Amino acid sequence: MRAYLLVAIFIILGAAESAAQTIRLALPELPPGLGYPYRVMTMPTLYTVSAVFDGLTRIDQNGVTQPWLAKTWVQKDPTTWVLTLRDDVIFHNGRPFTADAVVNVVTFLADRFGSGEAVATEMAFLHSAMAIDDFTVEIRTDYPVPVLPRFLPVLHMIEPESWRTMTKDEFALNPVGTGPFKVEGFGTTKVSFSAHEQAWRPSHVDELEILAVPDPTARLQGLISGSVDVALALGPDDRETVEMMGGTFRGWRSETVRTISFVLTEGAGPLDDVRVRQALNLAVNRQGIIDGLLGGNTIPASQGASPAAEGYNPDLAPIPYDLDRASSLLKDAGYEDGFSFTTEVVVGASGWDRAMYQQVARNLQDIGVEMIIVPITFSHLFDHFERGKWHGKGFGMVYSSEPVIDSIRPLRNNSCLRPIPWYCNTELSAMIDQALTEQDVTRRISLKQEVLSRYRDEAPAIFLWPEPRFAGLAKEVTGYNDVHGFISYDTLAKEDKN
Repeated sequence: MRAYLLVAIFIILGAAESAAQTIRLALPELPPGLGYPYRVMTMPTLYTVSAVFDGLTRIDQNGVTQPWLAKTWVQKDPTTWVLTLRDDVIFHNGRPFTADAVVNVVTFLADRFGSGEAVATEMAFLHSAMAIDDFTVEIRTDYPVPVLPRFLPVLHMIEPESWRTMTKDEFALNPVGTGPFKVEGFGTTKVSFSAHEQAWRPSHVDELEILAVPDPTARLQGLISGSVDVALALGPDDRETVEMMGGTFRGWRSETVRTISFVLTEGAGPLDDVRVRQALNLAVNRQGIIDGLLGGNTIPASQGASPAAEGYNPDLAPIPYDLDRASSLLKDAGYEDGFSFTTEVVVGASGWDRAMYQQVARNLQDIGVEMIIVPITFSHLFDHFERGKWHGKGFGMVYSSEPVIDSIRPLRNNSCLRPIPWYCNTELSAMIDQALTEQDVTRRISLKQEVLSRYRDEAPAIFLWPEPRFAGLAKEVTGYNDVHGFISYDTLAKEDKN
């Protein structure tokens, strides 16, 4: 009888183990800061940390600020905000989320400006925070920031006691947040997660794996073979393959503008002349590349912000394709015979980026300019952002309005306001500061539109197009949502559709 009971127990345990559901998600690279949420604000970091951490607010698909860990917020005076927090949130280690966590994060970031870390740089205006009670907190800024709630999605809450007892590197490997999943372990190409059973946004699956698969073809093959459930950063040509296997193909236009930016603060050269930079912009056949490589899934850029961002300037027409004008500008600048420059780019981050950069380079050859493409990794690119010492005069990046959906974000990141800038125009930086602090909404938007118009004229980058994104889902996967770079891991699920 005892033997039968043991057999029955093993059968039950085996059934429970096999019933555990896992979502496997493939993206180009793991975040350079691992589980440390403040080093970088863009993909792939947001894709990973949104499983583990929550911010105080979240921006919805319509660009409206919504409650998240903060239920309400009120601007008490131009530099003081009072936030009421949720009282039902538990960290991964079982400790309650309270105002102490907000004070801890604000205090840390306020001391980190100049460190090169993205979130500290983005929120250089933070001064201090004070707990009024367990679920009410006051945040003070150094100067008026009327759009503060739009920055709070990336004020990720970390558990204070864990943070105080671990080094930053230790915390990066053992992060403690409030998200639907908690980290079980980091590998060189994989992060393993288990469901946070006390999450205020509970998951629908037991386990999550995020896999670093640099090659887009390999990400697609993983989806076909069943070793991957969600493949990110595919190309538009992958739609047919995904749908033939019964899966779902998602394509959408993000709130970021793809650019080739110029390094103008290290050394001298042709790119220091605004006429040259304008010529490079005119030499790119954006619509041709969009139609030929991107399946028509976006539009040519008119400026360094996407249409949904606050401050987008609707009066600016798309940048034209005009080889005659481009050649004339190069001649006026003394570069009739052309020149060459090196551009560092991350390739494999999408299914089309290598071909896109190559096509831009071919376009520039039509006016005698050679753009030498040097592939690098995300980690190398972010290291350049933080430390300078670029290896070329150009680099591929995005002017990203995400996750705040505000044109100020990419403008500040491409100005003198960075600790180590690659482009610095003091007049424009002063205008950015003025737009950031303007309390009147109408005046604030007008200032942002003016700055965007000036950036287009100054051309510190080749502005290409709002970035399209493509993802493939296995037929069993439901509930996938990517809103401004945050994946809703709490809604991801797998259903038997056989």
